[in-house]
Amino acid sequence: MPDTKSRIDLGWVICQGDRDPGNQTREMVTRTSAVFLEEMNREFSRYDWRGKVTWRRTPGRGGQADPLELLEIGVREKVRNGWDFAMVATGAELLGRRLVELEAAPSSALECGVFSVWRPGDEEMADARVLEILRYLLGSMLGLERGVNDGPFTESERELVRGRLEDIGDERLEERRNNWNVIDFYLRTLLADARGLFGDVLGYHPWWQPFRFGRLTAAAFVTSLLSFLGAEVWELGVGASPALLAAGAFFSVLGAMWYLYRGQNLAELTGGIALNEQVARSKLVMIFCLWIGMASLWLLLFASCWCLAGILPREVVQGWAGETLDLFARARFAAFVSTLGTLAGALGGNLEDEGSFKAHFFFDDEV
Repeated sequence: MPDTKSRIDLGWVICQGDRDPGNQTREMVTRTSAVFLEEMNREFSRYDWRGKVTWRRTPGRGGQADPLELLEIGVREKVRNGWDFAMVATGAELLGRRLVELEAAPSSALECGVFSVWRPGDEEMADARVLEILRYLLGSMLGLERGVNDGPFTESERELVRGRLEDIGDERLEERRNNWNVIDFYLRTLLADARGLFGDVLGYHPWWQPFRFGRLTAAAFVTSLLSFLGAEVWELGVGASPALLAAGAFFSVLGAMWYLYRGQNLAELTGGIALNEQVARSKLVMIFCLWIGMASLWLLLFASCWCLAGILPREVVQGWAGETLDLFARARFAAFVSTLGTLAGALGGNLEDEGSFKAHFFFDDEV
């Protein structure tokens, strides 16, 4: 009877650096990757799990490595080799942005994880600890919320994983045709696994974006507050039609999203690659995260401006606006100012540290 199992390719990239002059990292990862593949074939027997190991040099900082640089290596190896997932291992110390001692960082958006086998005070991690980290990384990439010490997958987690693997094991879009239209390709990528894609987007909690990027939010609020001091702004805002304000809000959020996406080089990790479903999916996750984040900023500005417009002296404000300031007039003014503030927020967002900005969108967590 022919084998009808869907194939899942899990690639391993071992980055050796100055801290690992011998082959300790290579030997450990080669050993534990084989054990992990056996476990996956046993736990998810409907799929044929395959693994391949490659070697690269760790980008140099002596005994330290930036996980973003390792992620870039992993993503390019994943796309080049046609893997479904990639694990990047290093014997160097990972430079965390939120944690002082970083062991691992998964990226569900890019279906790649980074981990270190080095720990302070230990010559080498135990194999059992590496296996715990690998379960955590794969679970995170598949949309599970689990910790490093949660042990083997539970039955409920296995059910969720099987549902996600059904889509991953299917034939890739670029394998079906080689003459795709770009718009059609991205639309079909979205429809191929819309539920999983939006699950990844929601996992990043993009509505908290205004509270995570200080320069972006500061630029938006400063611009909004200064708008309250100009009689011309009041007159323009109150006098604008609802249709014009709605169009302005939509295009300001869309433009701010695209400006941040290009200005922060979020496509850099996957740039220069032909149409690829995995790459297209990753870009869609990042674009939707940014769009929701900027829409959240607009709504936050609108609520703040609407409340503040009601606190200011009515006589003064009505003199600036040139008409009675009722609830709808306040709403029109708040919408106008929020649109200006959102555009200013995009300018401020490009002043954020690029590494921290990318880490927020690429990595699900740091452990």
